[in-house]
Amino acid sequence: MIAVLAFGILYQGLVAVHASPIFMARVEGKSMIPALYDGDLVVIMRVGGGSIHAAPKYASTPGDIIVYYSRSDGYLIIHRAIAKAYLDGKWRFLTQGDNVAVPDAGQDPKDPSTWITEDRVVGKVVVRVPKVGLLTLPVVRAFILIALVIAVLVYLSERKKSSSSLFKGRIKATFKRLLWVG
Repeated sequence: MIAVLAFGILYQGLVAVHASPIFMARVEGKSMIPALYDGDLVVIMRVGGGSIHAAPKYASTPGDIIVYYSRSDGYLIIHRAIAKAYLDGKWRFLTQGDNVAVPDAGQDPKDPSTWITEDRVVGKVVVRVPKVGLLTLPVVRAFILIALVIAVLVYLSERKKSSSSLFKGRIKATFKRLLWVG
């Protein structure tokens, strides 16, 4: 339980500090299936545009999955770099979700001036941890907090009642019931 709580605190701290060279994010949506799934946790490393490999998902060496800010609303988007060009002193990337038939909105494959510029790229995905990102959802965090509070209350009430070995068995059973996930 402590490890889960520590992870949550660490995760929040790393995401809040986007200035760090390595941080984490939770994948949301289905556009990157089968490479990334909704709820996966990804570790992102800041890199220069020149070190990002670009190629379609079906290439012998697929392009890097990059994270960039969208033009319209500033949200982070996690998609694959499928093409790359150097134009007007900047690297530019054509991006597309692996589960999407066309490049991202507003990007014309024949016009690199419409592609994502390197200054909007946050970094590239270097590690995927399946489904761990679900632990960061507010509902899950609330459940963990409630379970922890209940466990502490049970512990304190049982502590007052008994200090025998039977007490230790009840606490273990209570923790198992509270934390069991089907």
